[in-house]
Amino acid sequence: MSTMPDMHGQPSFQVLEQAAEWYAELRCGGADAARQQAWQRWLAADPMHRVAWQAVQGISQRFEPLEHLADRRHTAEHLLGAHQRVRRRALLRGFIALAGAGVLWSGWRSGAVPAWCAELAADYRTGTGELKPVRLADGTQVWLNTRTAFDVDFSSATRQLHLLAGEVLVDTAHEARRPFIVTTAQGRMRALGTRFSVCASNTHTQLSVFAGAVEVTLPGTGARRVIEAGQQQAFDSQQLATPGNAELAREAWVEGKLVAADVPLGEVLEELSRYHHGYVSVSPQVAGLRVFGSLPLLDFDAALALLGDSLPIRIQRRLPWWTTVDASGS
Repeated sequence: MSTMPDMHGQPSFQVLEQAAEWYAELRCGGADAARQQAWQRWLAADPMHRVAWQAVQGISQRFEPLEHLADRRHTAEHLLGAHQRVRRRALLRGFIALAGAGVLWSGWRSGAVPAWCAELAADYRTGTGELKPVRLADGTQVWLNTRTAFDVDFSSATRQLHLLAGEVLVDTAHEARRPFIVTTAQGRMRALGTRFSVCASNTHTQLSVFAGAVEVTLPGTGARRVIEAGQQQAFDSQQLATPGNAELAREAWVEGKLVAADVPLGEVLEELSRYHHGYVSVSPQVAGLRVFGSLPLLDFDAALALLGDSLPIRIQRRLPWWTTVDASGS
């Protein structure tokens, strides 16, 4: 999801939408020679038009193949599962060879192994629009949010969950002799008998504590802080931000809900798009509208309908995978 502002060489929302309109018209095969020439003139009129056209092409290549299948969700899941099984076997063969040469562990720890490779071979993972509860061997309950992957490493001394991507909600089982630890690329979190969520991105981690406490440690700097129930902590590999109040609604995704209390529409749509196979284009004119209420995370069309009923917005489908949200009077 993006508003695509006219800055840093990116096309504006209006130009991007023009490109999407042209793409939709040309894709349907109904454009005659005159329209083809009009498109070529539009393309040549401004360098940013070509940038927008290439952006629409790139986005469409990601989503268009699924639209040709009769049962898109079922077939996509089937293909993804088959692909993962093949890739897992290939990865394991490669890893065994690397391990024999003494390279695997040092490469993995140094980040030489690509992130997608680690996620694909993860112990537990979810796809787009999938939520999954998992009970670990020690009795700890973990919920995986959309596009999440983690590995589990239990030993006689510790219980470790390595979050590779996405978000988890953890309700830890108590074991006095084995601490429960969650690691991300940015840091280490030790649960002190608690319920908490961890959301990891490429640049930072956000921890929200709902019960008990969690100790955060940054291995690179040695910085350390205990986060109590009702607090949240964002951090990267170098520093801990100032703690804030935990968003209690952050737990609602476990039940398939997005609870918004005075949240900008742009942020709401960005969150919904994480669960949706498609692209959402939002006009800057409406991105700041405030949203209140509960929306279904796993039913994108129903969520949009609720937003359309309560806000002065217009929702259009340029293409099956391209959703535009603009002001109602536009």
